[in-house]
Amino acid sequence: MTIPPRILVVDDEPHSLRLTARVLERASYQVTTAETGEAGLRLVRIEKPALVLLDVVLPDINGIEVCRRIKADADLANVCVVLLSSSRTASESQAEGLEAGADGYIARPVSNREILARVEAMLRLRQVEQDLHRYKAIVAAVPDPMSYVDTNYVYRTVNAAYGKYAKRPREEIVGLSVAELLGRETFNEQVKPHLDRCFDGEQVHY
Repeated sequence: MTIPPRILVVDDEPHSLRLTARVLERASYQVTTAETGEAGLRLVRIEKPALVLLDVVLPDINGIEVCRRIKADADLANVCVVLLSSSRTASESQAEGLEAGADGYIARPVSNREILARVEAMLRLRQVEQDLHRYKAIVAAVPDPMSYVDTNYVYRTVNAAYGKYAKRPREEIVGLSVAELLGRETFNEQVKPHLDRCFDGEQVHY
């Protein structure tokens, strides 16, 4: 049985806090709530939620500072943080939040449907990032030559065996196109037809 993601909602306005929590609970998320920045930080450290919905204006520490502290902690840096605000909605405030490490910024008023859609989109993106990280770790450990190539035929990840096969340091291969590494003729005649058959998403390995 899959355990639903846990979401922490931090908001000092009781009505908004209850409403947001109810919307998320109805979507089958596990929800924890806090009304201050300090309480939110304590719960993040204890529960390590998948996502934090964090009000910017709080009675003690503002949400941007809370976000900055979360992202500065190596154990919490992967927690997704989305800031919310009804008063600090100007582009400068949003930029400040994103510069502090926030993964998103929602300006209120916003519909329940949009909050839920944004949460779902952010969690999907985080899952893709985690899957990619795990895949890169697997590629690095495989003893046979393996590389990870995007739809522009550019190397994104190569393992040590592939670097040995190509007779180039791995660091020099990442960012090169396949044609640059293997030669235009080899690429066009041997590699590109194979890659074109394989592509069913954004990236493939071969």
